[in-house]
Amino acid sequence: MFAAGADTTYTVLEWAMTELLRHPTIMKKLQEEVRGIAPKKANLSEDDLEQMHYLKAIIKETLQLHPPVPLLISRESTKHVKLQGYDIPTETRVFINAWTIGRDPLSWKEPEEFRPERFLNSFIDFNGQIFQFIPFGAGRRGCPGIVFAIANLELVLASLVHKFDWALPGGDLSLNLLISHSPLILPPPPATQPPPPTPPPSATKTSKTNIRSSEYQKPTHVTHDMSDEELLWRASMTPKIRKFPFKRVPKVAFMFLTRGPVLLAPLWELFFKGHEGFYSIYVHSDPSFNQSEPENSVFHGRRIPSKKVQWGSVSMVEAERRLLANALLDFSNQRFVLLSESCIPLFNFSTIYSYLIYSSKNFVESFDLPGLAGRGRYRHQMSPTITIQQWKKGAQWFEMDRDIAIEVVSDTKYFPLFQKHCKRSCCADEHYLPTFVSIRFSERNSNRSLTWVDWSKGGIHPAKFVRTDVTIEVLEKMRSGRKCEYNGNITNVCFLFARKVTPTALGRLMRFAPKVMQFNP
Repeated sequence: MFAAGADTTYTVLEWAMTELLRHPTIMKKLQEEVRGIAPKKANLSEDDLEQMHYLKAIIKETLQLHPPVPLLISRESTKHVKLQGYDIPTETRVFINAWTIGRDPLSWKEPEEFRPERFLNSFIDFNGQIFQFIPFGAGRRGCPGIVFAIANLELVLASLVHKFDWALPGGDLSLNLLISHSPLILPPPPATQPPPPTPPPSATKTSKTNIRSSEYQKPTHVTHDMSDEELLWRASMTPKIRKFPFKRVPKVAFMFLTRGPVLLAPLWELFFKGHEGFYSIYVHSDPSFNQSEPENSVFHGRRIPSKKVQWGSVSMVEAERRLLANALLDFSNQRFVLLSESCIPLFNFSTIYSYLIYSSKNFVESFDLPGLAGRGRYRHQMSPTITIQQWKKGAQWFEMDRDIAIEVVSDTKYFPLFQKHCKRSCCADEHYLPTFVSIRFSERNSNRSLTWVDWSKGGIHPAKFVRTDVTIEVLEKMRSGRKCEYNGNITNVCFLFARKVTPTALGRLMRFAPKVMQFNP
């Protein structure tokens, strides 16, 4: 391990120095960080490295552009799969081209540019959970020398810029590297059948001017150029004729509010598999997140036009309304679920679909809480429209039907008060929907959330679930550990989802899903 780690480590170090020499501005910024943290030290320590965030970003950017092992160690497919139009038989040896992935414009914005800033304030790490960035591989067969290699890279590179000033001979600022590449998997060959005949001019003209009814019933893309005001106005429309002029299969809209990707996407892929036509997916992520999902992923192309969100602020509610509005554009969406990037399903798709579609209630947690964390957040400027007696608290993770969703995006009475007065410690995301639904639709609400969380450890945030926390016993407790009411009957199925589950638990969840949650094999 040490022999392999030494050669590859210093290959990356050479590339890092090459890129720094090609980009003197980045070199200077790195030197300012390193020398600012350890200005008088003769030698750097590991404690110093912990504070050098720009250094870490430079190393990640170098590994993205110049992985020391361009073709990762081969793996053997355990079953027949179809990948980008190609059949991969069982027991085929597969090589992953990490070099091409790092330069793929579908995975990275401006991938050929050396921009360490893309990794600042980013959750992307070397653990192999984000498949666009896997210089060390992923899973149980990932490189065991990650910690050794990164520690060496950080210490040596930081020491080089700490001790010395670097420049090309003669003050030259150019260092041209001619690099070209092509994808490892080429597009499938074109179909052999002849192309369709060119439509007559009249037909072409009609196709450009007519609006298809199917496009009005269900937009073909989630991207658009509407402002929030235009989007909410469009989503608030509701037909007076209740009978649909087309065959409508009610769908569940799964709305993910995330900072970046859906961290447990492989589990969700397994959850949705085989149920196309019964669900829709919408993802609201931070605008700075610029990675794209694989074309064969259910999350590909499902990211809506988003804005920056500050957790705990009214921008969170604005993002929720933005998700609802986009989902309402599809007339087949009947129920709407808000989920976070750390949420998992606790049952298979058929169970959750039936539970939601046939429910007579909505699931917005709403309760009165005396004290600073409840009524203490009320703003008296909201009176008399909202009184302190009407002020409610609850989890932001909701599930509602189409009628209430339309009322939420159409609200011009209560939400403007939250935008104006519910700031800083008010926590609009924990109070707007509980208050709004309680005032307007209390008889149609169950006053409970369908998302399980663990508050037993105290604090302002629920407990996280890492790999060792996820057991069959814990999952069964989440699935059936309480009693509640559903459609007038007592049941032990009270939670359909759970959070905060970390990516380290993904392996166990994938193993338990077929047996415990009855996912499709």
